[in-house]
Formats: sequence, structure tokens, C-alpha cells
Amino acid sequence: SGIAAKTPVEANRVLTLVGGIFAKAEEWGYVPEGHPNPARGIGRFKERSRDRWLRPEEVERLLAAVAEETDPYVRAAFRLYLQTGLRKGELLQLQWQDIDFKRAELRIPYTKSGRPHSLSLTETALAILRELPRSIHSDWVFPGHGTNHRKDLKRPWQRIRKRAGLDDVTI
Repeated sequence: SGIAAKTPVEANRVLTLVGGIFAKAEEWGYVPEGHPNPARGIGRFKERSRDRWLRPEEVERLLAAVAEETDPYVRAAFRLYLQTGLRKGELLQLQWQDIDFKRAELRIPYTKSGRPHSLSLTETALAILRELPRSIHSDWVFPGHGTNHRKDLKRPWQRIRKRAGLDDVTI
């Protein structure tokens, strides 16, 4: 119950994972048939809805807080989130070859559904992308350490939310 008190969503995912592991272990013969599954019989924990829409004045505060970030990639990422509605993984895994500036289009090769997707870009989104520095050592729009792309924006997001006074907002 410790994990459920702080993060009920995570607790529910752990229950699902443990239940699945034991079911698979039984199927593969690692656990005797009929052995009690420790995740069975535990009720799911109540999850809060993440639906939270920003009011116009909150968007202004958010953009002002984003503008204070010193890293141009962080500023661009959050502005592009607002412009495109892309998922975190879709945005951070973008490569320059996925962007067609002439057609004002972005190609997402790997979506959650597993199929590629094309997205029309606004002039604002195109301008944000044009302003980004390009690394000669990386094909990623949001380069990380070494040759890989940036993995997350948790720390910058915490700073931005705090400056904007939006503690209950998720990306």
C-alpha cells in the first residue's frame, strides 16, 4: 500500500506486471499449476484523471517560464509540444530527415500504433525548428549525450512548472 498512497497509477501498473509475470511463469512451468498468483484478489487503486486543460492566462505563464530556460533545445521542445501535440517519445526521437521544410510536414516513423504518421506543421512550428542549432555529430533534432537523442525533459519541466505556478499540469 506504500506505493499506492503516493502513485496509484504506478501501483496499478506493478500489479498488472506481477500478475502477468506469474501467469507466464505458470504457463512456462516455472510455477506449479494452480499456484496462487500474488497479484490476484488485490483491488485496483483509484486513479485521478490527467485531463487538465490550460486556460489562456496559464498558457502565457507557461510560455514565459519556457522562455527563461537557457537550453535552446528545451525551449524548442516545449514550444513544439504546444504547437504539435506530439507525444514525448515522438518529439524527442525526431531526426532532421523526418522534417520536410518545403512541404511543412513532419513524418513520425514510429507511432504508438506502430504505423508511420505525417503531421502538417504551422509556420510557428517551422520557425522553432529552423532556429534550432544542428549538431554535425548527430541526426537527432534533440540530441542527447553521445550519439543518441535526448531521453526526457523531467528536470526542465519541474523548473518550468514551478516558475509558471502550474504544479498540477503534466506534459
